[in-house]
Amino acid sequence: RYEMGEGQSDIKRERAAERIRTEVASMRGSDDLVKVVALMRLEMVRLGIDAHVAAIGFIDEDKKRWRWIMAMDGFRRHGMRADEELPSDIHVVGEDHVKVYDEWIEVPYLIPVWESGQPQTYRRETRVKNDLQFWESMGFRELAEEFADHMHAEQYNTDLPFEHGVVSFAVEKPQSQESYLPYDLLLLKTHRDQAQR
Repeated sequence: RYEMGEGQSDIKRERAAERIRTEVASMRGSDDLVKVVALMRLEMVRLGIDAHVAAIGFIDEDKKRWRWIMAMDGFRRHGMRADEELPSDIHVVGEDHVKVYDEWIEVPYLIPVWESGQPQTYRRETRVKNDLQFWESMGFRELAEEFADHMHAEQYNTDLPFEHGVVSFAVEKPQSQESYLPYDLLLLKTHRDQAQR
């Protein structure tokens, strides 16, 4: 389990967590999760975890399917522009593009991760064709080929189970225990923690 540090870093983490909790408290409906996920990614970056993608996936326990809300770095810092007409499921929050998946999808490998209640980090080799298709779906169709210049040969994905699903993020380089930071930012509990209450 990730433990907050001391001193200045502790203060920064607590302020980040408070900003996210304030956003969560102001929610009026599920649509407001778009802002929460974008803010989560931003706060992670501010605290030193350069997550270019961060997401929350909610699980339908009976059907073993997932519904995702995913925030992606808008890449404006690289001088790139988005498509003039964005897909209908893309929201722009600050510089991030946030995708809301309307459909519940199967992600078989995540089921045992969620059931275990234990965080998992794994190395993933990027696949140019698949990743370009993903970027296109996030609203960068016109410049997808140029994104290859900013693509990493590999990335490290972390999945953090909680009671109702998984928080996931991707970084270029492996993180240490900092990977557990979203647990503190979102005050998450795993379904195992909930069962023990």
